[in-house]
Amino acid sequence: PGLGEWPTLPKAYGEVVAWSDLHADRGSNMEHLRCLPELPDTVLLLAGDLATSLDVIESSLRLLQRKFGAVFYVPGNHELWVSKNEGMSSMHKFLAILELCERLGVHTRPAFIGGGCAICPLFSWYKDNLCDRFSREKVNIPFDVQTLWPWDITGSGDTHDAQQPEIADFFLGLNARRIETAPRPGQAVFVVTFSHFVPRQECYSGPRRLCGVMGCRELEELVRRCGARCHVFGHSHIAVDREVEGVRYLQHPMGYPGEYYRKTWPVRIFVGGAAAPRDGEAGRPQLSERMRLRVLGGELKWLVWNAVWLDTNTSYAAGLAGREGHSQSHAQKVEKAREDLRRVEEHTRVVAASGAFGPEVCLERLRAQAAAAGREAGAACLEGRAYREVEALPRPTGVDAATWPQLVKGVQMAAAAVTEMSVDEFFLRKKDERWELNQGNWPKAVHFRKGQRLQKAFEEHWHKHIADPDALEATVADVPEAALSAEVRREVQERIASCADELLER
Repeated sequence: PGLGEWPTLPKAYGEVVAWSDLHADRGSNMEHLRCLPELPDTVLLLAGDLATSLDVIESSLRLLQRKFGAVFYVPGNHELWVSKNEGMSSMHKFLAILELCERLGVHTRPAFIGGGCAICPLFSWYKDNLCDRFSREKVNIPFDVQTLWPWDITGSGDTHDAQQPEIADFFLGLNARRIETAPRPGQAVFVVTFSHFVPRQECYSGPRRLCGVMGCRELEELVRRCGARCHVFGHSHIAVDREVEGVRYLQHPMGYPGEYYRKTWPVRIFVGGAAAPRDGEAGRPQLSERMRLRVLGGELKWLVWNAVWLDTNTSYAAGLAGREGHSQSHAQKVEKAREDLRRVEEHTRVVAASGAFGPEVCLERLRAQAAAAGREAGAACLEGRAYREVEALPRPTGVDAATWPQLVKGVQMAAAAVTEMSVDEFFLRKKDERWELNQGNWPKAVHFRKGQRLQKAFEEHWHKHIADPDALEATVADVPEAALSAEVRREVQERIASCADELLER
């Protein structure tokens, strides 16, 4: 076994991009896919959850084949949901999807694509062993009950129980041949593996109660045995781009409309015979107006929001430190502050790399304004009172005189919303416990509901006075197609293609 075992595609491709969780049967996602530019020299990796309906899966794959030179794909959990009308088990549907891919020419087997790069899809499922000190016995939640599993796979048990470890073992076993024939260590091959499910616990930062349905550790073993330099995955809808022990782990989810981590373009991972630089490593691109609006109206907005949360939780935790009867609450605030910091750093990296907000001093001043507001919000939560606006910091050079007051106002609105979302704990927590909103305390959580309304007001203010990330899309969408001349239509298509190219270059 070695280099010659995996086949080579007839055409050589110089670029690989990745995406996951397109959910083409939800909301406006399919329409968004139709608007993608054609990239005939690019390979697309689809890390599962394309759609649930077989008809939509087929139409989506056909569409993406027209948009990209080659498509590699592994099914996710949503593909294996079944209904009584379909008259098949999840395993039968899985085989039907593989047959469909074979018929369409969508790749579900490993192959070399040119330029010293090889792609290896990995089939997978989940167990409860992904995260340390977690087991299904501790947290047993229903998940993927829309699936149906034959007894010759599970051996016994509920046929709708998708958390039986035998299911994961079956899918993992399908990878044996491709692992055995992977390129030998020491060969100059850039191997990219991809799966739908999460391969290791460092790649999952979501709710702990879902650890048992995110992935499994055996998947990480397959990634290493393949000699992968990059592994792409999906499922959690939480964007990830990090390196662990020499392997880049990447999740780039489209997800559902309105989701926090929604990625509306695929991410480049290999180009020109080498690994593509991560965000911020390729130099600052010249942003189009569309991309500038997306950075200022999206990344910068969420940077402010999470920066306020960071200092609110940090201040809250400091106020609880050493207080009798508050040890669990203190630990919880510290954990939340760490997660806030991770998000702030992620948004800061994107905004700084884009250059859309001007010199770094502008970003530093805005962060300082958010920090001051967050500290006041934390103090308000500790005292069980409303947020009091903090003093505006001096306007930095690089932000015009009309915009800075609107930015400060946005920070104040975010802090007021965060305070209301946090202050219910002051009134409703009766003992030293980890505070979470649940069905029992939700009717009394009047401040949180007010905070949701204030958050909506904050976002509306930001989109009106700072930047609306959908402004250009709305301008084009509002023009009836019949009113567009052929020349104008070509110009719009070229503009969309140009914006896509610029983002892919990032």
